[in-house]
Amino acid sequence: MMGFRAALIAADHPHSGPLLQTLLEIHQVDSITVCHPGGPEPDFDVPADAGKTVELVDSLDSVLEIRPDLVLVAMPPDISPAMCRRVLEAGIPCLSEKPAARTAAETAELADLAVTRRVPFSALYCYRHNSQLLKARELISSGVIGRPTSVEARFITSRPGYRDTGHWTFDSARSGGGILQWLGCHSLDALMYLLDEDIRDISMMAGTNSGEPIDVEDVAVLNFRMSSGVLGGLQLGYELAGGAEGFVGNAKDRNFIIRGTGGQLSWNSGTDPERLYLEVPAAENEVEKTTVLDCPAPGSGGYAGADGLAFISAFINHIGDQNQNGTPMSPAEIRRLSEVIADAYLSAGLRTRKDQHKEV
Repeated sequence: MMGFRAALIAADHPHSGPLLQTLLEIHQVDSITVCHPGGPEPDFDVPADAGKTVELVDSLDSVLEIRPDLVLVAMPPDISPAMCRRVLEAGIPCLSEKPAARTAAETAELADLAVTRRVPFSALYCYRHNSQLLKARELISSGVIGRPTSVEARFITSRPGYRDTGHWTFDSARSGGGILQWLGCHSLDALMYLLDEDIRDISMMAGTNSGEPIDVEDVAVLNFRMSSGVLGGLQLGYELAGGAEGFVGNAKDRNFIIRGTGGQLSWNSGTDPERLYLEVPAAENEVEKTTVLDCPAPGSGGYAGADGLAFISAFINHIGDQNQNGTPMSPAEIRRLSEVIADAYLSAGLRTRKDQHKEV
């Protein structure tokens, strides 16, 4: 694909700079328009010698006049839906930072608009392109662990104080939620994608236990049942001491275990090298543990590393596919994930059904 022009609309978002870096690294992208709404100068670094044509504008109207091949929106969730809506109404493919909106109702409106207008739309659930997850998905599909029976995951990261307790990610009115909305969404999507199953029943207990001045949940425990009857659990927490200041390069403890009638798969995400372990029954009641993936973590300086690079590249390829196949995450999948998250918040008493679900 030649002459591909991408636009990045970004302001007051911790992933603005990394997303620009990802666009600079993607070989399909030839030029980039950076839009910082409300001001001439972005609140993130734009390389002076980027190796590609980069222009700056300060309004969404300017972006729509240019009509790029792709608009990537990285704005706070209370602002992002309105911008995505205008992009889609203009018939321009749109890729939103997750979670795309504060509520399931807002997300449904975007998903429905994209389908009605037949405009490519997705959200950045980049972990779908992680090498460990893809290998595990392949092995599960092949039946190597038999019929899946349960799944277990955790995502524990640095305490709120290492980030910025005054940031909108810790303000429920702007973000729509806490660690489930901001990080746990990736884990829920990964588990649904791994097994190619929906989550039918879900409950959550959540608390704000850090003692920091925030009004969103910073710890949560979720239990759920998937469409085939697989049971699952997910533990989330802003609880680790140490790590980088800010939102990039934070300390993480991220783990997955998929158990089945014939064995189990397990891995820790974000390690280098990336490893995936398979355990199956052996003779005399022993367990045979095999490393089925062991490779250096692929490098990238952009958002979500190589996972983000692969996801956005796949979406660009999807834009060029006249049959509209091969999207890394469809509008229907984005909508359904937002509904599962909404149900978790409802079960914890943190949201109302009117706020979360689109009324039909």
